[in-house]
Amino acid sequence: VSGSLKVARPLRDPQLGISTEAVVLLRTVEMLQWRECGPSDGCEYVLQWSQQPVDARAFKKGHENPLKLPFSSERFVADDIRLGAFKIDAALVTSVSEPTVFPVHVAQLPSNLAATFRDHDGVLYAGTDPAHGAVGDLRVSYRVIPAGSIHLTAIQDGDHLKSPPAR
Repeated sequence: VSGSLKVARPLRDPQLGISTEAVVLLRTVEMLQWRECGPSDGCEYVLQWSQQPVDARAFKKGHENPLKLPFSSERFVADDIRLGAFKIDAALVTSVSEPTVFPVHVAQLPSNLAATFRDHDGVLYAGTDPAHGAVGDLRVSYRVIPAGSIHLTAIQDGDHLKSPPAR
Protein backbone atom coordinates (compact mmCIF):
# COMPACT_ATOMS: atom_id res chain seq x y z
CA VAL A 1 0.00 0.00 0.00
CA SER A 2 1.24 3.50 -0.78
CA GLY A 3 -0.32 6.72 0.32
CA SER A 4 -0.21 9.69 2.62
CA LEU A 5 -0.34 9.20 6.40
CA LYS A 6 -2.50 11.68 8.25
CA VAL A 7 -2.83 12.30 11.98
CA ALA A 8 -5.96 13.69 13.64
CA ARG A 9 -4.00 16.35 15.56
CA PRO A 10 -0.37 17.40 15.88
CA LEU A 11 1.76 15.56 18.40
CA ARG A 12 2.81 17.77 21.30
CA ASP A 13 5.47 17.46 23.95
CA PRO A 14 3.45 18.57 27.00
CA GLN A 15 6.51 19.56 29.05
CA LEU A 16 8.27 21.72 26.46
CA GLY A 17 5.39 22.61 24.14
CA ILE A 18 7.08 21.45 20.92
CA SER A 19 4.49 20.21 18.41
CA THR A 20 4.43 18.84 14.87
CA GLU A 21 2.37 16.82 12.41
CA ALA A 22 3.96 13.44 13.05
CA VAL A 23 3.22 9.81 13.80
CA VAL A 24 6.01 9.68 16.40
CA LEU A 25 7.86 12.50 18.20
CA LEU A 26 11.00 11.50 20.10
CA ARG A 27 12.54 13.82 22.69
CA THR A 28 16.12 13.10 23.76
CA VAL A 29 17.39 14.84 26.90
CA GLU A 30 21.08 14.63 27.76
CA MET A 31 23.15 16.13 30.55
CA LEU A 32 26.89 16.67 30.51
CA GLN A 33 28.27 14.64 33.42
CA TRP A 34 31.49 13.27 34.82
CA ARG A 35 32.30 9.61 34.15
CA GLU A 36 34.97 7.69 35.99
CA CYS A 37 37.01 5.42 33.74
CA GLY A 38 40.21 3.44 33.83
CA PRO A 39 41.79 1.14 36.41
CA SER A 40 41.15 1.82 40.07
CA ASP A 41 44.70 3.03 40.78
CA GLY A 42 44.86 5.51 37.90
CA CYS A 43 41.30 6.40 37.07
CA GLU A 44 40.50 9.33 34.88
CA TYR A 45 37.44 11.56 34.72
CA VAL A 46 35.86 12.61 31.44
CA LEU A 47 32.84 14.73 30.64
CA GLN A 48 30.24 12.85 28.59
CA TRP A 49 26.65 13.43 27.52
CA SER A 50 24.22 10.95 29.10
CA GLN A 51 20.45 10.44 29.10
CA GLN A 52 20.65 8.94 32.60
CA PRO A 53 22.05 10.47 35.78
CA VAL A 54 25.59 9.29 36.54
CA ASP A 55 25.93 8.66 40.27
CA ALA A 56 29.21 10.27 41.31
CA ARG A 57 28.88 9.51 45.03
CA ALA A 58 31.12 6.43 44.66
CA PHE A 59 33.80 8.17 42.59
CA LYS A 60 37.30 7.85 44.03
CA LYS A 61 38.05 11.55 43.57
CA GLY A 62 35.86 14.57 44.28
CA HIS A 63 33.90 14.98 41.06
CA GLU A 64 30.18 15.65 41.41
CA ASN A 65 27.19 15.38 39.09
CA PRO A 66 23.62 16.59 39.51
CA LEU A 67 21.49 13.82 41.00
CA LYS A 68 18.78 13.97 38.34
CA LEU A 69 17.84 15.44 34.99
CA PRO A 70 15.02 18.01 34.99
CA PHE A 71 13.34 16.26 32.04
CA SER A 72 13.61 12.74 30.69
CA SER A 73 13.76 11.41 27.18
CA GLU A 74 10.23 10.60 25.97
CA ARG A 75 8.37 9.07 23.05
CA PHE A 76 5.05 10.55 21.94
CA VAL A 77 2.85 8.56 19.54
CA ALA A 78 -0.20 9.75 17.62
CA ASP A 79 -3.38 7.95 18.64
CA ASP A 80 -5.33 8.38 15.40
CA ILE A 81 -3.20 7.60 12.33
CA ARG A 82 -4.87 7.11 8.97
CA LEU A 83 -3.84 6.02 5.52
CA GLY A 84 -6.76 7.02 3.34
CA ALA A 85 -9.89 5.54 4.94
CA PHE A 86 -7.91 3.05 7.03
CA LYS A 87 -6.76 3.32 10.64
CA ILE A 88 -3.17 2.25 11.04
CA ASP A 89 -1.14 1.21 14.07
CA ALA A 90 1.95 3.26 14.93
CA ALA A 91 3.91 0.00 15.30
CA LEU A 92 3.35 -0.72 11.61
CA VAL A 93 4.64 2.71 10.64
CA THR A 94 7.68 2.48 12.92
CA SER A 95 8.55 -0.94 11.48
CA VAL A 96 9.09 0.60 8.02
CA SER A 97 10.15 4.20 8.83
CA GLU A 98 13.24 5.57 10.55
CA PRO A 99 12.99 8.72 12.66
CA THR A 100 14.59 11.82 11.17
CA VAL A 101 16.09 14.85 12.87
CA PHE A 102 13.52 17.50 13.77
CA PRO A 103 15.32 20.82 14.39
CA VAL A 104 13.75 22.95 17.12
CA HIS A 105 14.21 26.55 18.22
CA VAL A 106 13.77 28.53 21.43
CA ALA A 107 10.97 30.52 19.74
CA GLN A 108 8.83 27.34 19.87
CA LEU A 109 9.01 27.19 23.68
CA PRO A 110 6.77 28.90 26.23
CA SER A 111 8.41 32.10 27.52
CA ASN A 112 9.33 30.62 30.92
CA LEU A 113 11.35 27.86 29.23
CA ALA A 114 12.69 30.05 26.43
CA ALA A 115 14.61 32.00 29.07
CA THR A 116 16.42 28.79 30.10
CA PHE A 117 17.45 27.50 26.67
CA ARG A 118 19.31 28.79 23.62
CA ASP A 119 19.40 27.55 20.03
CA HIS A 120 22.37 25.43 19.02
CA ASP A 121 22.29 23.67 15.63
CA GLY A 122 18.61 22.70 15.86
CA VAL A 123 18.98 21.55 19.47
CA LEU A 124 17.83 23.31 22.63
CA TYR A 125 20.82 23.99 24.90
CA ALA A 126 20.75 25.00 28.57
CA GLY A 127 24.14 26.14 29.75
CA THR A 128 26.59 28.97 29.39
CA ASP A 129 28.54 28.03 26.26
CA PRO A 130 27.71 25.12 23.91
CA ALA A 131 31.30 25.15 22.60
CA HIS A 132 32.70 24.66 26.12
CA GLY A 133 30.15 22.63 28.07
CA ALA A 134 30.13 22.36 31.84
CA VAL A 135 28.79 19.71 34.20
CA GLY A 136 25.02 19.97 34.38
CA ASP A 137 24.52 21.53 30.93
CA LEU A 138 21.50 20.12 29.08
CA ARG A 139 20.74 19.52 25.46
CA VAL A 140 17.32 18.56 24.17
CA SER A 141 16.91 17.22 20.66
CA TYR A 142 13.99 15.81 18.71
CA ARG A 143 13.45 13.25 15.98
CA VAL A 144 10.19 12.44 14.20
CA ILE A 145 8.50 9.96 11.98
CA PRO A 146 6.49 12.52 10.05
CA ALA A 147 3.03 12.17 8.59
CA GLY A 148 3.19 12.06 4.81
CA SER A 149 4.04 9.63 2.03
CA ILE A 150 4.63 6.01 2.94
CA HIS A 151 4.88 2.63 1.25
CA LEU A 152 4.22 -0.48 3.35
CA THR A 153 2.90 -4.02 3.37
CA ALA A 154 -0.12 -4.58 5.58
CA ILE A 155 -3.14 -6.79 6.14
CA GLN A 156 -6.60 -5.27 6.06
CA ASP A 157 -8.80 -6.09 9.05
CA GLY A 158 -12.06 -4.18 8.62
CA ASP A 159 -11.12 -0.50 8.68
CA HIS A 160 -7.62 -1.21 10.08
CA LEU A 161 -4.30 -1.94 8.41
CA LYS A 162 -2.11 -4.19 10.55
CA SER A 163 1.34 -5.72 10.40
CA PRO A 164 1.52 -9.03 8.58
CA PRO A 165 2.35 -12.02 10.82
CA ALA A 166 6.03 -12.74 11.38
CA ARG A 167 7.46 -15.57 9.32
